[in-house]
Amino acid sequence: MTTTAPPRLDEQFPTPQPSRSPGRLRNSQLAATAAVLLFALVAIGQLLQLRSDLADRPQLTTQGVRLSQLQAELVRAGRIAAVGPIGGKDTAELDASLASASALVIEAAAAGADPAQLTAVNTALGTYGYQLRLAASGTDVSRSPEYLADADRTLTTSLQPALDGLSSGVDQQAAAAGWLGWALGAGGVAVLCVLVWAWFQSSRLSHRAVNPGLAIAVVLVAIMTVLVVNAAGAAGAGGSTDALQRAAGLARIQIGVETSAKLQAQAVLAKRFPADAAKAELAARDAATKGIDNTTPNDVRRASSTAVDNLKDSAELLAKASWAPAGAVLLGLDGSSLPKNLTALDKATDAEMDQLLSDAQAAPAAQSTGILVAAIAVALMAAAAAVTVIWGIGTRLREYQ
Repeated sequence: MTTTAPPRLDEQFPTPQPSRSPGRLRNSQLAATAAVLLFALVAIGQLLQLRSDLADRPQLTTQGVRLSQLQAELVRAGRIAAVGPIGGKDTAELDASLASASALVIEAAAAGADPAQLTAVNTALGTYGYQLRLAASGTDVSRSPEYLADADRTLTTSLQPALDGLSSGVDQQAAAAGWLGWALGAGGVAVLCVLVWAWFQSSRLSHRAVNPGLAIAVVLVAIMTVLVVNAAGAAGAGGSTDALQRAAGLARIQIGVETSAKLQAQAVLAKRFPADAAKAELAARDAATKGIDNTTPNDVRRASSTAVDNLKDSAELLAKASWAPAGAVLLGLDGSSLPKNLTALDKATDAEMDQLLSDAQAAPAAQSTGILVAAIAVALMAAAAAVTVIWGIGTRLREYQ
């Protein structure tokens, strides 16, 4: 007889495979902690870099504001040159305006504007000033419209493109860090997604839906994201961009008013006001009116609105070919307040732009402190979030084991 040995114990009860759940919990713990700390390190590094870059902000604002002033001053000089021959005035006011334009070029250069483009602007400015002086000299009034047309061509084909290039470069530099806020915000959202994934893993493996540690970490990372985005936005672009936009808005108002007056003076000199000139003059007045918004100072608003009213009266006279009465309005005769309003507008816009530069000089100190506080707060919250992640998942891991 043969006997069969009983099966071994391990054959009766197969050894179970080791559970992979603890490893998955540890992996999610590691991934969530690393994501929080990496986001904090990147955010702090970017904030500190922005803090070191704050010293360049006032120079950048100075470039943009002075370029806006220069564009307005060039049109103002054209208006002075066009009005001068009507009343037989000398060129003293024109010379002062052109000197102001040259000084603005020098200030923009001192603030670090592109030297090559500024050289082109300065060369074109010399030609422009020469043509305006010929028109305003009064030695041959019949040729003044021709000289003014030459000056307008120089302004539109040489000066304005160079100034637009400079302004565009300044705007790009001022907004260069604007993307940083969005990038950091996207990074914060990505970290939140990692935390939610870790929470899901913990809940699925431990069958416990609530995880206090991960909940606290999610709140801390959300606060960190908001803090970092706000700090980056304020330091990277906010002050400079706002100042440049306000300066450009003030320049648009002044350019609109001065362009309208210049076109009307040219019509008086030529004793003709064709449809295309009338359309351009009306568009200039409309641009000045539309340029006024809630940020426009009251003195600028008042001077520009009154000047536009004066120009409406003279435009109606030009439409009737009443050249002498229209010229009287432009010269400030017969009770017209246009010259006074134009002077008041020039002074008001200059004062406001100077105030923008003063504010830009004072802003970096306050922003620097704010950025430093934000960086410290991010470091503390990141450390707390990492600890709560380790504690929250570690608790579930111990419960599982």
